Parts: sequence; C-alpha cells; structure tokens
Amino acid sequence: MCYDMKEPREEPMSYLERLEVIEFIVTEVNRETQGDFEEDMLRDQLETWTDMEVETEGRCYGWM
Repeated sequence: MCYDMKEPREEPMSYLERLEVIEFIVTEVNRETQGDFEEDMLRDQLETWTDMEVETEGRCYGWM
C-alpha cells in the first residue's frame, strides 16, 4: 500500500500521459512479479481507474 502525500493536480491527465503511466505501472509490476501475471488483465483494470488513481499508483512505483 502506498500513500501519496502530494496534492492532486488541477487539470486532468492527457490521454497520452495516462497511457504512459499505465504502461509504466504494467512494466514495473512485470519486473516485480518476474512476468508471473496477466498483463492484459492488469492493463484493462488500470484503464477503468480514475486519473487520480492511475497517477497515485504510478507515483507508488516511482513515476515522476
């Protein structure tokens, strides 16, 4: 569990930025699990999350 102490951004994420963060999260989870997960299922799940959830999860994995 990761807690994000930064203030939420005022403007929504752009579509491309959102895709970059999702791809980053999928790559980091793949690295941690050594490829032992269903990548497409994770990507589909992340695409249903709100911008704030995606951004928070990305920061937890080290996205700046």
